[in-house]
Amino acid sequence: MNAKMTITVAMDDIPQEVSRLLENVSEKLKTIVERTSNLTYNQDYSLVVSEIDDIRKQLSLIDLNYEDCYSVLLGFIKYQTDSRINKLEAKNAQETTNE
Repeated sequence: MNAKMTITVAMDDIPQEVSRLLENVSEKLKTIVERTSNLTYNQDYSLVVSEIDDIRKQLSLIDLNYEDCYSVLLGFIKYQTDSRINKLEAKNAQETTNE
């Protein structure tokens, strides 16, 4: 069973948090590659089928982790873009007022 989790971090910490999550995903992928390699020459087909099923479930969870990172970074990029636009608009308004 999987659960969706929400955490709160400072905006400036988002890149580091996403990086941490991606490192975790990377480790999971390495484990999956090792498990898959171990199956290559295994003649116990019942075990192979069971392992493949488990690996597929793990890959599905990894995909959800990637989706989370993707969504968080899109939101972060939008925040940065909106911040820059607001600063430029404020600067332009200030310059217009000073003229």
